[in-house]
Amino acid sequence: MLNAAIYGLGRWGGRLIDSVKDSQKIRLVKGVTRDPAAHRELASKTGLELVESYSEVLRDPKIDAVVLATPHSQHHEQIVQAAQAGKHIYTEKPMTLTRKTAEQAVEAVRTAGVTLSVGFNRRHAPAFLDLARRVRLKALRKSLKRPHKSGGRCLRPPKKGHVSTAKLLLNRKAQMATP
Repeated sequence: MLNAAIYGLGRWGGRLIDSVKDSQKIRLVKGVTRDPAAHRELASKTGLELVESYSEVLRDPKIDAVVLATPHSQHHEQIVQAAQAGKHIYTEKPMTLTRKTAEQAVEAVRTAGVTLSVGFNRRHAPAFLDLARRVRLKALRKSLKRPHKSGGRCLRPPKKGHVSTAKLLLNRKAQMATP
């Protein structure tokens, strides 16, 4: 059983807590929040010990992993800190906001020898599954094309720093887009 702490007990944090409540693989034992009083009912219902300090969780030898349900702008720093503390990490997408910080986070994880998992909760949503089916059937291929200034046609490239959704849908190796 993996003992984990969850950082962020808002709406999404609550959903993540519910999603693992019956798991035989992971147990959320601590919750990090700026306002423990606001989450006493949740703590009572789930058995979470509430703390105000992320660094306290990272120093705790009984915690194997952290679950980040925090604003995206904080993920990079929190991932690096967790990796340096030897904690495994689960975070929702986006992992970070730039390619550079994503690479730094991945390097910290590799150096520490811990696991980083990035959640993509919409991959099982009916609309996304339907879109994936259509892409695989090439039904959207023409609609994804746009005229190119050379007179030819090309697929719209992903924005700098974004993972190509088309590659994910087509089960191709997803890579960060380059400028």
